[in-house]
Amino acid sequence: MLRITAAVLLVVLSGVPAPAPAMTPQTIDRYVAEYRKNARLPGIAIAVTQGERVVHVAGYGHDASGSPITGRTPMRIASMSKSFTALAVMQLVEKRRVRLDRPIVDYLPELALGDPRAERITVRQVLNQTSGLSKVSFPTADLAGIGSLREAVARLRGAKLAGEPGAAHRYHNANYWIAGRLVEVVSGQPFATYLQRHVFQPLGMRSTTSVDNSSDHVPGLADGFTFAYGFALANRELPDRFVGGSGGVVTTAEDLARWLSLHAGARGNRTVTGASLREMHTPSDPRGMYGFGWYRESPQRIAHSGALFTYTSFQLIMPGAKYGIAVLCNSRASVVDDPAAIAEGLAELATGRSPASAAPLALRADLVVGALTLLVLALGAAMLMRARRWADRRAGRPVWSTALRLLPYLLAVALVVCFPVIMLALGVDLNWRQLVYVWPALLVLLAASALMAAAVIAMRLVSMRRRLRSRIGSSG
Repeated sequence: MLRITAAVLLVVLSGVPAPAPAMTPQTIDRYVAEYRKNARLPGIAIAVTQGERVVHVAGYGHDASGSPITGRTPMRIASMSKSFTALAVMQLVEKRRVRLDRPIVDYLPELALGDPRAERITVRQVLNQTSGLSKVSFPTADLAGIGSLREAVARLRGAKLAGEPGAAHRYHNANYWIAGRLVEVVSGQPFATYLQRHVFQPLGMRSTTSVDNSSDHVPGLADGFTFAYGFALANRELPDRFVGGSGGVVTTAEDLARWLSLHAGARGNRTVTGASLREMHTPSDPRGMYGFGWYRESPQRIAHSGALFTYTSFQLIMPGAKYGIAVLCNSRASVVDDPAAIAEGLAELATGRSPASAAPLALRADLVVGALTLLVLALGAAMLMRARRWADRRAGRPVWSTALRLLPYLLAVALVVCFPVIMLALGVDLNWRQLVYVWPALLVLLAASALMAAAVIAMRLVSMRRRLRSRIGSSG
C-alpha cells in the first residue's frame, strides 16, 4: 500500500498528466450528458460499436411529448439514409442485375433530363454525386406534391446539368431519388419494401423503416425541435418534403448499432459482401472524398451527416480501430452541427484523448443576431425621427444626388427580398419557409432590416414632398 501511495505521489509531483478517460459506457454518458446540458439540446441518442461488439447504446433528454429518449426511440436520420440506398444498389450489382459503369437510362428510360449529356450518366456517377445535377440547375426547395420515387424522377424531366457527368462532385438529393427508383425498377419492389426485406430485416433492424414524404406517419416518431434565441421549440417537421431514397429512413440507436457493426468490420455478411462495402467506402469522385453514401474524411475516417428541419444525425466509421459511432438529435441548431461535434468528441474518447466541452454556439449566434436586430431597429427609428431634417438638408440639391443617398436603403430591401436567390447562387437551396425552421433569429433580422430600410425611404420621400408643397404654398 505504501509503495502504491508513493508511486501516485511521484506521478503527481513530477507533473505527469493523468491518463485520458477510456471509452466506456460511463465516460460516454458523462461526455454526452455534459454536451447536451451546455448546448441546451432537448434529446440525443447514440450508438458506439467496435467490430461486432456494442460498446454503448443510450438516449439522453426528452422528445417533444416529454417522454425520455432511449436507445429504442425512433428518430429521423435524414441524409444518412443515402448509405442505405447505396447498399441496396450494391446488392443488385452483386446479383449482376446492375452494372456500376453502365448508363442509368439503360435501367431507367423514364429518366428524361433536358440535356443530351444525361445519356452518359452512369450508375456510379449517380451514387458518387457526379451526375452533373446540382442545386443551382435543379433547385428543390420549392418542390411539393411528390408522393413517390416515380413522381420524383418524373419531376426531373427537362432538368439541365451543371456540368459534364463525372467532372465534379455536386451533392444533390435528386441523385438518390434516381438511385432509389433504380432499386424499385430493377427489383420490381417498392423501395421501402425492398429495404425492409433485404436490408433492415437481415440486419436485425426491427424498428427501422423508410418513408417517401416527411409528412408520412411513423408509429412512435415524435415531432422534433427548432431553436429561437436559445429556446428549443417543439415543431412539426417541414411538411410535404420528399425524402424517398435521399433522407427517408427512420430508425433507432439500437438498430444503428447493427448497421455500424456491418460497416466498421467491412467483412460483409449475408446482406452484402466486404468487397461491396469497400466500394461504398472508397472515394470515386474527382475530389477523392465521396464514395457511395459515405465521405472519406481521411484514411481512418468515413462519415456522413444528415439534416432535416427538426432532426439531425451523423455516422462515423474508424476502420483502423473498427469503431462505429452514430449520433441522433431531435433538433436542428442554426450554426452548429451538433451530431458531428458529439461524434468528434466520442472519437476523441475512442483514441484515448479527452474531448473538449461543448460551447453554446447556437445561443451565442442568436444573441449576436438579436443584438444586431435591436441595433437595426434603433438606427432605423432614429433615421425616421430625423427624416424632416434630412429633407431640409437636401433642399435645392440635384435629384440624382438625393437618389444616390437613398440607393443604399433600396439595395438593402432588394438584398433581403432576393435572399433565397442569392443563397441559391451560393449553392444553398433555401426558401423563406425553410429559414423559419433553420434560423428564426436571422429571419427576424432580415425582416427588420428590410422594414426599416423601406420605412426610411418612404418617410424621407414624404418629408421631401411635404417640404416642396410648403415651399410652393409659401411662394404663392
